[in-house]
Amino acid sequence: MNLLLFYTSILFIFLIHGSTAKLPSIIKPCSRNLQNINSCIIDSINMLRPNLISGNLGEGFEIPKLDPLIIDEIKISNGNDLQANFKNLSVFGPSNFKVLNLETNINQMSFSFDLELPNLEFIGDYSIALRILIKLSGNGKLQGMFKNCFTHVSATGKLTDEFDHVEFQLKVKMKVSYAQFQLENLFDNDSFLNKIGNRVINDNYEVFLNELVPGLEDSLGTIFSRIHQKAITMKNFGIILGLITIGLIKNNEAKLPKNIQICSRHEPKLSECILNSVKQLQPRLASGRLDDEFIVPALEPLALDNIKMESGQEFKAHFTNLLVRGPSKFNVEKLRVNLDNATFEFIISIPRLDFVGKYGMKLKILLLEIAGKGDMLGHMENSRARVKLQANKYQKNGQTYMKFEKLQIKIQIGKNYIELKNLFNGDPNLGRIGNQFINDNSDLFLQQIIPGLEKNLAEIFTSTANDIVEDASFDEMFPDIPV
Repeated sequence: MNLLLFYTSILFIFLIHGSTAKLPSIIKPCSRNLQNINSCIIDSINMLRPNLISGNLGEGFEIPKLDPLIIDEIKISNGNDLQANFKNLSVFGPSNFKVLNLETNINQMSFSFDLELPNLEFIGDYSIALRILIKLSGNGKLQGMFKNCFTHVSATGKLTDEFDHVEFQLKVKMKVSYAQFQLENLFDNDSFLNKIGNRVINDNYEVFLNELVPGLEDSLGTIFSRIHQKAITMKNFGIILGLITIGLIKNNEAKLPKNIQICSRHEPKLSECILNSVKQLQPRLASGRLDDEFIVPALEPLALDNIKMESGQEFKAHFTNLLVRGPSKFNVEKLRVNLDNATFEFIISIPRLDFVGKYGMKLKILLLEIAGKGDMLGHMENSRARVKLQANKYQKNGQTYMKFEKLQIKIQIGKNYIELKNLFNGDPNLGRIGNQFINDNSDLFLQQIIPGLEKNLAEIFTSTANDIVEDASFDEMFPDIPV
């Protein structure tokens, strides 16, 4: 039943690269201009097969492992004839896949392929109410197998505003040549009726599959489209987004640091010039001392305070006295500058951020309510942020100055860990369970945290950026000199 997670795992290899700026070195990239691109992709997938089994592609790049394949939940409904819920599913055997009939269209952002899997065995939990010749119902443990599975996958993409990525909607069509199931606890575990029920299902497995497969196709298509979208949007903590502006613009006396590289507004490779300037300043940004007279907020550690977040009654949090270590290791992956429109867009990645501080929080995640107040610590890996600064130009004392509107930021967070002290009024057992629950469901926790974090950081760094450029004229920042 889970076999399509495998399909999506394969797609990750060729679609997710837009979210990471760099592919793992083990992946063989295929040029979009290659005539035999389909063969190239299939060859690359086959080379990756051993790594797909474990889900570890190296260099911190991980995807859901292929064997066994895990899926948390699938719900299927078909009127009054079928209501089913499958949980904690593990599928064995998808690593023996074969890719057939791959077709890609880069210009139209679409692709399709067929997959053949000779044998899949699965176990998990189920609850079901089904009318198939007789009315069947029950809930309990499930095991079974599919033989000679063939699935057609098609996907169409559209450009999104986040990180210039493509968001894909997947459609799947499944065909299973033979299936066998064993459902425990049918008919309230009446042993005789349970045996009859399983026999009816397996003797009429084609009828059972006719009921099951359409809902399975819809559910898996929706789930894996969402998984893919999360994969291409999921890594980042944009704590240092102001550093490009800090590194390039102004001091308290309207003079730039002596050691900063000046970029003419006529520079044909302006973005490259600015990036070189930032790289030259990077060692000094850690301490904030760009020269003896020019001081900016230090990046090591980066101090943040009074960050408040709220999302209805489900989530309220207040973070104070935050110290973040690691932002000085930033890498500016991409920078776009338009001086005519006074816009600055850039993407920053940071290998690792470690943080400590104070927290107060009330959170409902799934069915568990978590509350506490005290110390916190944690870390985040492979973080990225996309930032857009839009400035308005204005005249003062016969010169042109800039003032930034509220900046836009999109944050992505990769692997992360957080430990909250004094959860549940300091109960050590409940505190341990609460922290484990948060980290086991970190994606859901981040869904609550990230919007508030983006809002707070946008306000903080918009104010910082405007403080920096307040006394620096446009001519001082980008002089009108020939190149």
